[in-house]
Amino acid sequence: MKSSWKTSRLSAALQQFKSSKTPKRRWLKMRILLDESVPEKLGKLLVGHSCSTVQRQGWASVKNGKPLALAKDRFDVLLTADKGMEYQQNQDTLPVAILVARAKTKRLDDLAQAVPLILSALAEMPPRTLRRVVT
Repeated sequence: MKSSWKTSRLSAALQQFKSSKTPKRRWLKMRILLDESVPEKLGKLLVGHSCSTVQRQGWASVKNGKPLALAKDRFDVLLTADKGMEYQQNQDTLPVAILVARAKTKRLDDLAQAVPLILSALAEMPPRTLRRVVT
């Protein structure tokens, strides 16, 4: 019963995104790198985009902004739930765009509520910028 409740919440959130008036760049498939602070399963909810994780790339132990430099040639966006990311990076020299998703917790249930906001932000996000979405 719990999984059907999650499914219905997600379906409602995606339906809300589809019916919103936010411009959608459906022709642009973003290559998204999920930070260690984001559950891997969130990537499956980002329909129309290609997702990988820092762990899957073998960069889990890399610290201090180096994943951004490594991601430069392979990814368009780093998706993170790290609230301090926007204060840790020099926004004038970002190698890739950064999207900070802020929710009640970093658990999938809470971050899944941000999926419509994440998809909207991805649709309008310029390269090498930092944006934040808050649920």
